[in-house]
Amino acid sequence: MNKPNSLIRLNVGGDIFFTYYETLYSSRYFRVLLNNMQLVKNMTVDEDRIFIDRSKELFKYVLQFLRVRHLNLGQKDSDFLDDLREEALFYGINDLVEFVEAEMNSDDYYSDWER
Repeated sequence: MNKPNSLIRLNVGGDIFFTYYETLYSSRYFRVLLNNMQLVKNMTVDEDRIFIDRSKELFKYVLQFLRVRHLNLGQKDSDFLDDLREEALFYGINDLVEFVEAEMNSDDYYSDWER
């Protein structure tokens, strides 16, 4: 039903995001969702929008990573990186999990204890 150049409309945490089917397909979560278009945990379909009950603030980073396979995060604290890693795990994006873990091991990473 969906083609690689199909535009997909997502409502994540109340914000609307538009992207292509092909962009989302590298995520295990979205691959299952788009192939089956069945209701799955944390997701409903309404008026051609897929609603996902997750963080809209973090999803913009998830979607950007799916688009370009890299993020420029700058200096981020441990809570942000932990939360982003959790989102990457939820969406089944192993490359993003590895990217975030590498950021956690970089010199730019700082924990709450270092403030």
